This record gives sequence, C-alpha cells and structure tokens, in this order.
Amino acid sequence: MTSQVLHFGSEKIEFKVGYSSRKSLGISVNPDLSVDVRAPHGASMLKIHEKVKKRAPWIIKQRARFERYPQKRPERRYVSGESFYYLGRQYRLKVIMAAETKATLSRGVFTVHIVDKDARGAVRKVVEKWLRERAANYFQRRLETLVLKLKYHGVQLPILQLKTMPKRWGSCTKGGKITLNPNLVKAPSHCIDYVIMHELCHLIFHNHGPNYWKLLSKMMPDWRQRKERLELIDP
Repeated sequence: MTSQVLHFGSEKIEFKVGYSSRKSLGISVNPDLSVDVRAPHGASMLKIHEKVKKRAPWIIKQRARFERYPQKRPERRYVSGESFYYLGRQYRLKVIMAAETKATLSRGVFTVHIVDKDARGAVRKVVEKWLRERAANYFQRRLETLVLKLKYHGVQLPILQLKTMPKRWGSCTKGGKITLNPNLVKAPSHCIDYVIMHELCHLIFHNHGPNYWKLLSKMMPDWRQRKERLELIDP
C-alpha cells in the first residue's frame, strides 16, 4: 500500500492507498486511528486525494469518536468480575464450581458453571460456545425477517454461515450465501440489522455503486447512524 498525506485546515490526515478490482473508492477509519483507502485499479492519485478531501470532515469525526472510546482492552482472563457484551448490553461474568458445565444469563450477570474451575481455557470455551450458539439463532431470525423487505426484488432467503473475521462484520457471495462474524452478536440489535441488510442488498447489487446505496437507503433510511455506532466496536 502507498502512504499519502492530506492537509485539511489544521488537521493532517495520513492514509494508505491499496488497489483492487472494486468499482468504487472506499475509505475506512480503523480503531488505531489509521485511515485506509481502497481504490479501483487505474484510479489516479489526484482523484483519490479529491475523494479523501471530500470525506475529510467524516474522517476527522470518526477519529475523534475512536479517541473518546479507546478500543484497546486488557487481554481477557475469563474470571469473575470481567464484563461481556451481548446484543449491546453489558453483563458481568461470574464463574462458579458446579457438577455440570453450562452458562446462564440473568439480571445482568453471565454465570458460567464449570466442573474444573482451574482448567486452562475451560471458561473461555463455554463463553465462546454460548455466544456463537446465540449468534447463529439470533442472526437467522433477523435474516428471515429482514429478507421480507426485499421480496418485491425477488430476493430469496440466503444461506447463512458464521465465520470469525478480524476486520469484517459480514460478506456476501453472488451465489446467495451470507457470512456473518459471530462477534457481531455483541453489538446492539439495530447494528446487527444494519449489517444483515447491508449484505442482503448485495444480493441485488454486487458492488457499492449508486444503485446499491439508493436501495440500502430505501430499505434502511438511518443506516448511516447505525454504521457509525457499529464502527465504535472492534470485530
């Protein structure tokens, strides 16, 4: 990737440019405040700078939001007292010895019943298994509901699969398969709906061209606000 610098007023915006077969230019602000620009092959650096300058107020705003909400957290130890998020709500972890391994969620407390409390990684496995199962169930229900909004476009219920992705919440194939990051289940429900609708619209338009954004805005007029909230969460 090529490193570039743009000055916007008193702000200095450093960004990296990468090229791909995409048809439109995309800009992302990462939790570490770095800025990535993904451009179509053949795009001139002049056009790229013009686009970054146009989006500069948004880039500055996103960096300020990340600075207010630091994303780096201590490495989880999966012990009592730690916090976990599920559908946008924070729950306190409580680990107790029990004759049977299971997990329960009640009154703001996420309780893990474990046979061997000292077993390395045992609590983590229970937590991740519980979240993944809830993610699969919740995502499927929301997918079945949201796809109905696109029935007049001939969209059928797509196949859903879960896959942990380091920098993406979801993806879609032309063959009609939608992949969602199971960690998305930690986000608020309206953010989850945004990701699902974003991918559903790709079943009609397989790019980020004007027609795609027009359709997404029609299906979900407040998608920008949902996206901004989601960007405060690290996949």
